[in-house]
Amino acid sequence: MSATFYLAQRPGQYCAVEEVAKKRGLPRSFLVKVLRHLARRGITRVQRGPGGGHILARHPNEISLAEIIEAVELPLAGARSCLLELHGCGISPCAIHEDVCVAERHVWKALRAVTLGSYAAGASGSGIGS
Repeated sequence: MSATFYLAQRPGQYCAVEEVAKKRGLPRSFLVKVLRHLARRGITRVQRGPGGGHILARHPNEISLAEIIEAVELPLAGARSCLLELHGCGISPCAIHEDVCVAERHVWKALRAVTLGSYAAGASGSGIGS
C-alpha cells in the first residue's frame, strides 16, 4: 500500500524502484515483486531506461484500496488458513466460519468504496469509518 501512496503523491512522475524503496523503507527485492503484481493488474505501468520507473496507470481516485490488496496481498500471502487452525476447516467449516465470512464481506465492501486518492491526498474524513 505504501508504494502506491508514494506514486499517487507524484502524479505523472515515473519513480525508480530504488527511490520508492528508500523513501518508504521497503526492501528492494520485495518492492519489485509488489510492483510486478500491480502492473499485471493494470494499477501501475513501468517504463524502462533513463527517466523511467513506475507510475500509476490510472488516476488515484479510480483505484480502490481493495483493488490494491487483491493485486498484492493475496498473491504474496497465499491461501488463507482457518483462524482456529483446524485442519478440516476447508472440508467442514469450523464454528466461526460463517461469522468470519460475513465480517470479511463487510471489510471488502468498505475497501472497495475507498480510493487511493482519498488517502494519498491526505483528505481527512474520506477514509473508512468516516
